[in-house]
Amino acid sequence: MHLKTIEGKIKSISAWLNKAERKLVLARKFYANKKWQQSKKGCNFPIYCSLKYKSTNWQNLRFQIHNKKRKFALFINQLEQLKVKHINVSVPDADVFVVGSKDESYGNHVCQWDGSKITFRVPNCRESRFGKTISSEIGDFNRNINRLPVYCAKTWHFYRKKGKWVAAVQFTAL
Repeated sequence: MHLKTIEGKIKSISAWLNKAERKLVLARKFYANKKWQQSKKGCNFPIYCSLKYKSTNWQNLRFQIHNKKRKFALFINQLEQLKVKHINVSVPDADVFVVGSKDESYGNHVCQWDGSKITFRVPNCRESRFGKTISSEIGDFNRNINRLPVYCAKTWHFYRKKGKWVAAVQFTAL
């Protein structure tokens, strides 16, 4: 399960538990009063007994609270384990991914293409050796730059195929 899904379930269960426990506390407080039968307000959670199940609605609610607390503890445990769990991602040796974002200029700060050449921004630790950017021509074939939107996230994928490097770009249309 995803972290946000589990966090949402924890929040939902917590809200339900607070509401159910408050309901029981208020009902107990109401029935603890010696003159509850003459009360003009009435109880927010009146007690009744089911002949079919041979239990009261209070017993049923306490059983539901017990089960929700167990589920709550289970989700808390899962969330803690998922937060510290190491995520394994395998990328083949000959593959390079440069992931972009729609918030970045031209969809990707690290890798930008102007229609004829591709420019990579060099990390700060390597600027003294290579400079701020490295550029390279891509292929010698006609392509239509207008087909690639300017303001969208662009993820570049470079991989080897039959001894040659292939460049592919994935983008999200607006």
